[in-house]
Amino acid sequence: MQKEWKAFRITLLLYFSIFMISLSFYQVFMSFNEIQNDTKILHKTILINNNTKLFLLSKDSKEKQNIMNNTDRVITELKAWLAEQDFQQTNAKVFESFSQLLSCWDMSKKNQSCHDNMNLSSFSIEQAFEAKQNKMTNKLYINFFILIVIMLFLIYTVRAYIHMQMKKHAIHDHETKLFNQKYFNTVLKTSAARAVRYKDPLSMLFIMISDFGKGDTSYDKKTKKHILETFSDLIRSTVRTSDIACRYDEDHFAIIVPDSEKHKTELLESRLRQALEEGNFGVSPELKFDYATAQFDNEETAEAFTTRTQTLLK
Repeated sequence: MQKEWKAFRITLLLYFSIFMISLSFYQVFMSFNEIQNDTKILHKTILINNNTKLFLLSKDSKEKQNIMNNTDRVITELKAWLAEQDFQQTNAKVFESFSQLLSCWDMSKKNQSCHDNMNLSSFSIEQAFEAKQNKMTNKLYINFFILIVIMLFLIYTVRAYIHMQMKKHAIHDHETKLFNQKYFNTVLKTSAARAVRYKDPLSMLFIMISDFGKGDTSYDKKTKKHILETFSDLIRSTVRTSDIACRYDEDHFAIIVPDSEKHKTELLESRLRQALEEGNFGVSPELKFDYATAQFDNEETAEAFTTRTQTLLK
């Protein structure tokens, strides 16, 4: 159930990330769409400003009429846009600037000059839109930054989860390439059950590298790696194909020997002693090994068999 819950959380995190990405793209789309609309409005205000000047300077009545018709059309569009906005609540100054711009046009149609007010209104509108777009841009940057942080966290979490699952379900020790403790426990339980059912012999050999645990400072990390690689190679070259050689923990190694009585497994122990004594580890101080061999008692459990064998180490 714990494993399923972890997988559920990872899946939920993936769905959340997809939702956040979609939301971010939607915000980008809406922001650019709003910027595009704002740009169109700015063009309209500039057009009204320019048309007002042309209207007052023009002497041709037909040209003035065309300018008036064109500007009135733009004014109608601008008024329709203003009716949808809420500038009175959010930015009364911008609404006032738009109102002055429209009033100036009405005055210009009556041949009343309003250049200064119109220029000031256009400038205020332009500043307001620029400030709005800057704020919108900063908000997009913040959203993208948050999204990147979420994605990096997601990548880290998924990688950690995959690594954890691979490690959890792996059967080999990473450093020695021997079988790991989890595989040892599984195989020993199966072998013990088979030994009980079919009355077959089952033995185990434990080997400990003395003073090689986590607290040992005699060897550096590189030297320990060399020792483990050499040690595991010697183990694999000495045991039978049917024997299961495992790394039980930091400095303990176990070999499950199916269909073998204790005296036969002791022969394997002798071969391993010789191989390890003659092994070219090339380290100082020299390595020391402790050995323990035991045969399975059909009345005991696999766990008890393991504990009993470990206590025989000498």
